[in-house]
Amino acid sequence: MLKLKNLLLSTILVLTGFGARANDGAIISPDEALALAAKGELIIVDVRTPAEWRQSGVPSGAATVELNDDFVSGVLKVVNGDRTRPVGVICRSGRRSAAAQSLLLKQGFVRVLNINEGVLGDASGRGWQARGLPMRPFTP
Repeated sequence: MLKLKNLLLSTILVLTGFGARANDGAIISPDEALALAAKGELIIVDVRTPAEWRQSGVPSGAATVELNDDFVSGVLKVVNGDRTRPVGVICRSGRRSAAAQSLLLKQGFVRVLNINEGVLGDASGRGWQARGLPMRPFTP
């Protein structure tokens, strides 16, 4: 009987998401990120440096928040303090965005997606820019 109660409790916790984040490490493609952002269902945050933004431009509609000591407060400004807003993080090739994703989740953000391939691409794909997805010039 005790095993059944523990199983039931575990099932309830998993189904409600209590005690775990279902999206830890969640990855999304650049095309999926663009589609969600266009529907207002995702805020894209480019975590690269100003030099990188100037060099290649920024995904259209993305906020620019450099991954540094003020990163979390910068993202909080972008989402108006709402840690439940879905955020998609992107960098050059996916490494910094994975670190940004982990940091935001540890800081209480509920849904953070890593946009794989990054802006310039990696071993898994061509990236935002080479896919021909919309970019804009960086203006500070």
